[in-house]
Amino acid sequence: MLSNQLQNKIKKNFWSHEILEAVPFYIFQPAESEAYINKYYPVYFSLVIGFISFGNVSWHYIEKEQEEIAQYLVDKIKRNKNYSLLLLNRWLKDSKNFYRLYNQMMRGDFGVYTDKELGSDFNTLYNCFLPLGARSFVLEGFSFKADVVLEKMLRETVKHNNREDLYEQALIVLSSTTHESFLQEAEQKLYSLYKKYSDNLPEKVLNRYLSDYAWVHNNYAGTGSLDRKWVLEQIKEFKYKALQKLNKAKIISERNSIFKKIKASSDLMNFSRAIDDFMFWQDQRKKMVFHVIEVQKKLLVEFSKRWKIEKNLLEYLSPAEFVSWARHGKMIDRKKLLSRQKNCCIMVAKNNISLIDKDVVKIKKLITTKYSRIENRQELKGSVANLGKVSGRVKIVLKVKDMENFKSGDILISSMTRPDMTPALKKAAAVVTDDGGITCHAAIISRELNIPCIVGTKVATRVFKDGDLVEVDANHGIIKTIE
Repeated sequence: MLSNQLQNKIKKNFWSHEILEAVPFYIFQPAESEAYINKYYPVYFSLVIGFISFGNVSWHYIEKEQEEIAQYLVDKIKRNKNYSLLLLNRWLKDSKNFYRLYNQMMRGDFGVYTDKELGSDFNTLYNCFLPLGARSFVLEGFSFKADVVLEKMLRETVKHNNREDLYEQALIVLSSTTHESFLQEAEQKLYSLYKKYSDNLPEKVLNRYLSDYAWVHNNYAGTGSLDRKWVLEQIKEFKYKALQKLNKAKIISERNSIFKKIKASSDLMNFSRAIDDFMFWQDQRKKMVFHVIEVQKKLLVEFSKRWKIEKNLLEYLSPAEFVSWARHGKMIDRKKLLSRQKNCCIMVAKNNISLIDKDVVKIKKLITTKYSRIENRQELKGSVANLGKVSGRVKIVLKVKDMENFKSGDILISSMTRPDMTPALKKAAAVVTDDGGITCHAAIISRELNIPCIVGTKVATRVFKDGDLVEVDANHGIIKTIE
């Protein structure tokens, strides 16, 4: 039975939402992190709700709380120019223990350990991740408003100094990262191996690479994987196109040049540098999340054989249920997991997270958004993440399977892009997303690939459909149907 308090909280708020592939076992760890943000910051998410059905999730945040978290961080940056770097460096230092535990666990042969030993080891790793996750998931709020704040500060600056002609260029330069992403790191490592061995990688070297970077293509549905086929395809590409290394010095030089040309205030310069810090932190957090998922995938393969239950059903356990089953033999009924596969809900509140089986449909009906009316819209506007103007056919990509028929030159439209979408992103003529801001994955990868990108349209995945011929004008943040 739904409490009146919960019903009223859901009804009175406006909700942002994103759609992605996910199952409870893998998405629970970032979700549970959000439950403990309040332990580190005075602002937090009081309620987050995710509806899961057959490997897909619709994730909902209260918009007002995203704005409050973003404003808190913006204010802290204004008062202390080193605030973002301080948070980042502390987190990176504390993350070393997590990777020590990860490497220790992954080096072992799961087959020789008892259920209880594996359950305990995973529980230790998971509990090491949670506080690191909580400290970094505050960035979900920052990314929601960073583009709005930067755009406002930048418009005021260029207008005051009569340099409005530099606005678009400045927006891209001041929101660019000087840090290599974990995907670039993996590709650079492979490229260095190619330069050393050409296309004749010794089997031992290839297997070591696959082991070291197995986590790179993970996702919240557990369907992504870095495999031999991908490695060999990448090496084949290297024959015809050298991999370019991120030029940090050039980016910093361009940023300083723009600062000088537009006569940027210290507040604008500090905020731009904070965006750079937080973009890198987001990437490092995702890297850590993917490492946890790599352990979880290996565990479920092992326990599926031991417990004689399908791996895809075990994916509908919560981590706590899995640990309880492994350590204490507290089994979850197979029928319950089958029911969750059809419909379940993760509800995150302050210091609490629940995996709900009942009243899911009722809760879902209560969630309302201000984007419900989208009929007959031929044009949308979003935030510019990378400049350019192209036309092409739409391909909606919400999950890995949607990439199967993706053609070179298609316009990729998604709720939010993720690292496992990289093969399609490399073929795309442009990228458009429902959610995200100038610090999101789509913004970062579009700059790496130098393709037009518009983010934060709210409803692009529902307005456009596969095959639509559209024009993406990322110079002005507009996507429209032209046929």
